[in-house]
Parts: sequence; structure tokens; C-alpha cells
Amino acid sequence: MGRLIEDQKFKKVDELKKETIKYAEKNREILETPRSAFITFETEKGAELAVKSNKLLAGEEILPDQKFGQAGFKFHEASEPSDIIWENQGLTRKTKIKRRTISLSIITLCMIASFALISYMAHFALATKMLYPPTDCRILDEVYGNQLKAAAYLDYRQLQKNEGKH
Repeated sequence: MGRLIEDQKFKKVDELKKETIKYAEKNREILETPRSAFITFETEKGAELAVKSNKLLAGEEILPDQKFGQAGFKFHEASEPSDIIWENQGLTRKTKIKRRTISLSIITLCMIASFALISYMAHFALATKMLYPPTDCRILDEVYGNQLKAAAYLDYRQLQKNEGKH
């Protein structure tokens, strides 16, 4: 399949993908059982020793008492990145630009909506703070005395009368 992608025969790749999907559906249990693992070594020497020990044993299982699934361990060098089938390789430049534009548009809309919501909430909080400023109630008691409830009611009525006349 790698050669088909390299030759840009994407219709044939699609056909092979469909066949692969059919096969995978029929053999799901076998295919989902792990068969290999990628191991990275901290030093080049460690990697070389693993590969050399595998070559010395001519493909025999290196650690027969240790099991990985049903098989013992064998070491092989990893494939080159050029051998890997990269998922979006077959997309045209136009499709990539279209997808990028759509995703950037969605991100931009989300950012604008977030900014608008934060701005609205900040404005609302400021308006509320201005409507009910912190007050020292001792001064009100001194000015109004026992008439505080009546004055508050008159103030409320005046506000109701003037509502919407800003």
C-alpha cells in the first residue's frame, strides 16, 4: 500500500482500505490481541545489543520463559518512517486548506463568544456594584432615624416611576 500512496494511486488505496476493514471486522479478536511493542533504548549501544543478540540466535526466542501474549520475545529493528502509512497523506492541498479554515473559524467564533460573555458579565457586575455601593448604615440612622423604612419606600417608588427614563 505504501507504494500505491507513493505513486498517488489513491483510488486503489481506498479499495484496499475497504478490503482491510472487511477483514478486520471478521477477525477482530485476533487483530486486537497485541503482537508487538516498540521499545526505545536510552543509548545506541543498548539498541545495538538487542538487535545483535536477536541475530546471534537466528530468530530464536530470546526470553522463552517470559511471554508476550502467546509468544516469547523477539527483537527487530523498527520500520523507517518512510515505511509508515500516514493517515492524511492522500488529502489534496485544497482539502487541507478547507479543513484548516473551518477549524480556525470555529476556534475564532468560540473566542469571540467567550470574549462577549466575559465582557457582558463584567459590565453586569460593574452595574450591580454601582447600583448598590457599599454604605455605612450608621450615617443613615443618624439622618433618617425612625423614618428609614418610609424613606426607603419613597426612594423605591421614585425609582419605579423613573425606570426606563435614563
